[in-house]
Amino acid sequence: MAITVGVYLGKKDRFLRNWYDILPRGQFPLLVKYCIQSYMKGVYFPLDTICDRDMFRERIGSMRELSPTQRNVTFTEEDGAVYQWVGRVDNGYRSEEIKSILKETIVHTLLEEHERTPLARQRYQNLWKGSEEEPVYEPVYRWRDRESPERRDRWTQAMVREPLPAYSSNGSRQG
Repeated sequence: MAITVGVYLGKKDRFLRNWYDILPRGQFPLLVKYCIQSYMKGVYFPLDTICDRDMFRERIGSMRELSPTQRNVTFTEEDGAVYQWVGRVDNGYRSEEIKSILKETIVHTLLEEHERTPLARQRYQNLWKGSEEEPVYEPVYRWRDRESPERRDRWTQAMVREPLPAYSSNGSRQG
């Protein structure tokens, strides 16, 4: 019995969508299977042997928005361990799991180390260029470090407030 998975490559799948566009025609299903097989072995399939790294980087750098597409990948019992892996993944999550493996493979085989930073760092790098220190992200409120247990309890208990007054559309106060 065959398992067909529709892999949807939408706006948010920037890496995958750009990668798909540079693939040789008809190779997507085969490469998906190779990437899953390599993932199961704990290695990344060398996509740089199939795809041109420089062309992929150019496409990513252009930030061009591409139209979404869906590609079906059919797994048969002939695919062996890959077929069994797909069969074990819940039906509604197969596409997401496959896309996750593909993204990780793309990042580790088609991008250089410095290009693996989060997208925000790439897009807004000019904000960090002039400073010697990189921004540090910390929680705004750390009650564990600074407050007594009594004050902490106050924050964890529900607060009761008076209802806010209602206003009509002409601005006069009601109630």
